Amino acid sequence: MMHEKSETDSTSTSSASPKCTYIVESPSCDSHDDKSSMNSARTTPAESPSHSSQMSSESRVSGPYRFSLIGKHQRNVLKRKKVFSVIDEEGEDYGDDDYYYYHDRQVTRQCRFVMFLMGFVMVFTAICLITWGASRPYKFHVQMKSWKMNNFYYGEGTDNTGVSTKLLTINCTVKMSIQNPATFFGIHVSSTALNIFYSRILIGSGQFVDYYQPKKSQQNLSVNIEGRQVPLYGAGVGMVMENNDGSVPLKLEFEIHSQANLMGRLVQTKHRRRVFCIMKMDSQNNKAIDFKQDSCSYS
Repeated sequence: MMHEKSETDSTSTSSASPKCTYIVESPSCDSHDDKSSMNSARTTPAESPSHSSQMSSESRVSGPYRFSLIGKHQRNVLKRKKVFSVIDEEGEDYGDDDYYYYHDRQVTRQCRFVMFLMGFVMVFTAICLITWGASRPYKFHVQMKSWKMNNFYYGEGTDNTGVSTKLLTINCTVKMSIQNPATFFGIHVSSTALNIFYSRILIGSGQFVDYYQPKKSQQNLSVNIEGRQVPLYGAGVGMVMENNDGSVPLKLEFEIHSQANLMGRLVQTKHRRRVFCIMKMDSQNNKAIDFKQDSCSYS
C-alpha cells in the first residue's frame, strides 16, 4: 500500500516538475536596443498566457548572434565618428588671427607683384634712356661733291594763263656723300625735295629714294634735278644778261633726315641737316663742277 503510494507520488512529482524552454531569435534591423536584446525569454506552462506573451515579445541574443550584433554596432559608431570628424575639420571656423594672417599674406603677394612691375619698368626705362643718350652724338655727315649742268635752255613763250614771258628748261645732276659714324646702329635716310632757285623762283627740283644705311658706312648719292618750261617773268631779263657774262647764280636748298630704331619703334633717335649751296652756272660748260668748301653750309 505504501509502495503504490510512493509510485503515485513519484509519478505526480515527475509530471509536476517544471519544463523549461528557450526561444532564440536572430538579430533583426529593429532590435538594436541592448536592453531588449539582453532580456531573457523563459516561459513555463504554469505561467499565465498574458505573461507568456509579454515575455515572448522580448528576445535574448546569445552565442555568436550577440557578438556579431555588437561588432556591427561598433563599426557603425566608428564610421559615424570618422564622418563627423571630417566634417568638423572642413567646417572649422578660423579666428580673427587666422583671417588677418591670410589677408596679410594676400596683400604681401600683391605688393610684391606691384614692386616687381615697377622695378621692371624703371630698369627698362633707364636702359632706354641710356641707349637713347648714347646714340645722340652719332649724327650723320653730309658732304656735297659736285654738280653738272646737263641741259639749260630758255626762250620766249607763254604761261598757263597766256601771259607772254621767258620759259626755262633745266636738267642737272648733283652728287653728294652721306656718312653714318654710329658704331652700334644703322639709320634710315630720307630727304626733302632738292630745290634750285633763281632769284627766289623755283626752277628745278628732285629727290632721292629713301634707303637704309648700316653702321659705320658711307653712301654716295646722285640726284637728278630738272625743271621744264618754268616761267621767269621779270627775272628773265636778268638771267639773259648774267648768262652772257657766263655766271648765272643758282641756289640749292634741301634737308636730309635720319632715323635710327634702337629698340624697335619704342626707342628712336632722329637727326636732320639742312644744306644750302651756291652754284655759279655757265650754260656753255657741260663738265662736272666741284663744290667749293665755302660754297655750301650745313646746319
